[in-house]
Amino acid sequence: MASLGTLMLTKAGSAMLAKIISGEISKPKFTKIVSSSHEYTEDELASLTDLEDKQQSIEPTEITVVNSTSVQVGGIFSNAKLTTGYNLKAIGLYMTPDGGDETLYAACIETTGSCFIPANNSVSETAITPYLLTTVGDSTNVSLEINPAGTVTVEQFKGHTNTAITSESGIHGMRYVDGQIQVSDGSVWNGATPAILNNAGSHNRFRGKKLGTSFTTDQAAAISAQTFKDEFLGDYWDDTAQSVKWRVADLNKFLHRGDTELTKPHLVIVPDAGPYNGQMHTTTSGGYEAGSANTTDGGYTATDMYKTGLAKIITMAQNFFGSDHVLSHRSLLDNACANGIQNGWAWYDVIAQLLTEEQVYGTREWSQYTQNGYGAGIDYDQFELFRQAPEFICNRQFWWLRSVRSASAFCGVGASGDAAHGTASYVLAVRPFFLIG
Repeated sequence: MASLGTLMLTKAGSAMLAKIISGEISKPKFTKIVSSSHEYTEDELASLTDLEDKQQSIEPTEITVVNSTSVQVGGIFSNAKLTTGYNLKAIGLYMTPDGGDETLYAACIETTGSCFIPANNSVSETAITPYLLTTVGDSTNVSLEINPAGTVTVEQFKGHTNTAITSESGIHGMRYVDGQIQVSDGSVWNGATPAILNNAGSHNRFRGKKLGTSFTTDQAAAISAQTFKDEFLGDYWDDTAQSVKWRVADLNKFLHRGDTELTKPHLVIVPDAGPYNGQMHTTTSGGYEAGSANTTDGGYTATDMYKTGLAKIITMAQNFFGSDHVLSHRSLLDNACANGIQNGWAWYDVIAQLLTEEQVYGTREWSQYTQNGYGAGIDYDQFELFRQAPEFICNRQFWWLRSVRSASAFCGVGASGDAAHGTASYVLAVRPFFLIG
């Protein structure tokens, strides 16, 4: 939820206000409200002439006279047409005098630091409705004109929601029957405000809140109880001691999978960035070398990465979450590969794993189509983090995936956000996933 600081007049806004008070400007009009992902301090707001890193621009849908010198301006920022999510950092209010140039009149910062507007996922829409209270000198001299075209205004929405539920046809999913207000299934409404259910499905939607700098007993208990209280997709722990942000990439993703069924409720954790670099097959020099190290023979389980390269991330995870909470589970991994084509698999106990292309992109890009099922095993579907907030795929690192590309190369995610691949002795970032519960 957004929390806005004090709306501050810019220097240009103050100059315009002086002209409004003196009568030099008549009928100024608020023209737009703009959101920005640029981080400002309140001390910087007065000097602004425009916002940087603009993300959305909307026309006001409500302008209300508060008193003789102030008005409240409101609008709706919806993600209905948003293709890329962003962190809301600031909001600007623009005004145009009659016949003059549009001016950034006032601005404010978002104070929580965790207001993320997600891209539209075609399943549900997100919206915030800022209300900006500002001084205008003489409120009777300000144009109250709004343009409701294409959207429901705030006032219209208020009017709709204030409509009484008086008939059997109902409104808002409720109806009035036999002297009782009923919800749609016929049960009697008890007057309670509907709440988000505390379960994996309801909490598997992006929020992006910081959960703290340590993993608490209450957080562990919420996972075990499957309520996931105050734990949502995209939330993260800031592990300052190890310089890692551990982010929730999915909830209960692997429940019931495995030749030995996984029954423990869990969160899937992926670090925002790979905390160290590594090779799929190590070399004497510790860097790229042409030759025998550049092979995918034997598949993922034959790599040095699988055998020893993930030990460090496991230790880091156990240091932060506790060894009792970092879960082992069974995974079906490729253990035979010839000429870049996997042709065998087996069940293994695993703690941390490199991701497959499917878990990142939701599909294959460079990995082999022939017998590719051996490469996916039970890791065949995209993590919700990367589906709902794909900006977390690219972190400006070139990082390893475990999917086989060819006889000499494994897949990866490029530093520029491209689906990539690299020969097995390349030194790339190691960004695995693991489960906590």
